[in-house]
Amino acid sequence: MEHPLEPHLERRPVLLVIAGHDPSGAGVQADLETAAALGCRAASLITCLTIQNTRGVKAKLPTDPEFLEEQAAWLLQDLSPPAACKLGLIPTLGVLEAVLNILAMLPVGTPIILDPVLGASAGGPLSDSSMAMAIRERLLPLTLLSTPNLGEARRLFDNDGTPQVRAGSSLGWVLTTGADEPGNRITHRLHQADELFAVYHWPRLRGVFHGSGCTLTTAAAAFLARGESVPTAVAHALSYTWRSLAHAVDTGSAQFLPSRPSE
Repeated sequence: MEHPLEPHLERRPVLLVIAGHDPSGAGVQADLETAAALGCRAASLITCLTIQNTRGVKAKLPTDPEFLEEQAAWLLQDLSPPAACKLGLIPTLGVLEAVLNILAMLPVGTPIILDPVLGASAGGPLSDSSMAMAIRERLLPLTLLSTPNLGEARRLFDNDGTPQVRAGSSLGWVLTTGADEPGNRITHRLHQADELFAVYHWPRLRGVFHGSGCTLTTAAAAFLARGESVPTAVAHALSYTWRSLAHAVDTGSAQFLPSRPSE
């Protein structure tokens, strides 16, 4: 007599991803691939649809904020408490309000990791001109870790890209990435509040890549969801991203796509 097989149930940390969709391979698609490769179960909320490829952005369609909130509330009723939450593209102030309300639904102490996407890697704006100030004033104080490139950091902090704590505000860890700066060596800087904590140097790989920032931030979020400290998660995420780029996929597009191997 045959007996039904019991499934082997595997428990994985849940990573909530709130980001935009990029049909050419960055955005939430990169987030889901990275989370799965690093042993997390990702659940996604889409903030924006885009018409874009690795050459640039043609148009965007932000999600209705009320719909986004309702989607999140319904999802979180069924989902195990997220071990971390990764934020990507927030295209409008209305969507930002919805995201803030969604974060309030999460258990207190949930690590929030922000990739402040202000433009596409191939060129073209992806958020309102007022978004940098709104992110700085309303979202950064809630984040455990943010990962702006130097161009984004200059817009967020109104200076050379060095994080600064403003009077009456707070600031978590900030990793400023330097791949958008010229030179044969890439330098990343990790700040704790406004103090420099660590500097990382990596040799620059030949070629241009699409989705490297998404890969890095989601990798850091995945390692944090697995219980690692911020410095350890950042170091592991930088190493993982470099390996993903070193074995990138050439799909015949303008930019190469990271491979995102499983550990």
